[in-house]
Amino acid sequence: MEDDDTHTHLEGGQSESGNLGLILKELRKFRKDTSQQQKRIREEINKTNTRIERRIDGTETQLQVAEDTVKELLHLQIHLDAKLTD
Repeated sequence: MEDDDTHTHLEGGQSESGNLGLILKELRKFRKDTSQQQKRIREEINKTNTRIERRIDGTETQLQVAEDTVKELLHLQIHLDAKLTD
């Protein structure tokens, strides 16, 4: 009877060890997959950030041009008003 219990216990230990090995293998695979996904997400974020920065730069340039144009128009208006009052 004792031999049967020992044999069953050993089989259970081997099975348990196999399960732990499988779990460890799955965890490693999950970690690798997660790491790859993180890398792809970071790359997408960097691409998006670059696009946003380019759009901001373009918008700032357009705004500066508009501001310069308004200043020129204001100076022209002041000059024309001065001519009319003379």
